[in-house]
Amino acid sequence: MPETKDWTWVLDRRCPQCGAEAGALELAQIPAAVRTQIQVWPVVLRREDVVSPPAPGMWSTLEYAAHVRDVLEVFDARLTTVLTEDDPVFEGFDPDAAALEGGYRELDPQTVGAQILAAGESLAARVEGVTAEQAELRGTRADGAEFTITSLMQYLLHDLVHHAWDVTEGRPDEDEDEAAESDTPGPPPLQAFAHRHRRVLGILLGIAALALALAYVFAAPPESDAGPVREAIVRWSVPGCWALISAAGACWAFDVRQQVRNVIAYAAVACWLVYLGARLL
Repeated sequence: MPETKDWTWVLDRRCPQCGAEAGALELAQIPAAVRTQIQVWPVVLRREDVVSPPAPGMWSTLEYAAHVRDVLEVFDARLTTVLTEDDPVFEGFDPDAAALEGGYRELDPQTVGAQILAAGESLAARVEGVTAEQAELRGTRADGAEFTITSLMQYLLHDLVHHAWDVTEGRPDEDEDEAAESDTPGPPPLQAFAHRHRRVLGILLGIAALALALAYVFAAPPESDAGPVREAIVRWSVPGCWALISAAGACWAFDVRQQVRNVIAYAAVACWLVYLGARLL
């Protein structure tokens, strides 16, 4: 069946099907993870039923394997594009058309397994050569979804994990209704909208929070009945909280890694708790 879902939400939360939490990985962890994931294919391609779909409307193991081979090559090409062009737009990739044009069902399983290993090793080696500065270079998919090199490789890794799950744990049992279709719901519309427009929304949040921080610094009246320590805490904890929220918005907009965003968010909560404690004392 044609794939119509937008899977970019896997960069922000754990996939409930395959269990991958690709967005939590740093770029330096991706090459080893890719090398691990590609090892599954030469093994599963030894099955006797690799050319038989497990249920109507599903790909066979061989078709999934050929798709993984092509995905590795597509993402290798996209990585090259981001490294050599300024804010490129990626060429589209239609997996269903590629399956038909590439004759996935007629391919030799052992050859496909060897091609996956070669393509995966080539990509992993190229990712190892990406510098910290290059990791934040960006490209845009044809549908408008933006990726840094880091999030692009995170997205690829989820693809590898999920398709390995598709041909192992994700295969339907023989006693299941063959017509049943597993359909994992995507994120709520508001969350999908926020992710798609994260740069604009993050920048606006950062500007608004920074404006509130400055307004509090210059416009808030002093606490007349407070001692100097309490007054200093009350006066500076609130703008500090807003400044941290501004930083969190900027980090979200520019896809700074999750660990940094978490530290800033916890620091903002701590500032607010300090403020509340000072006001209650």
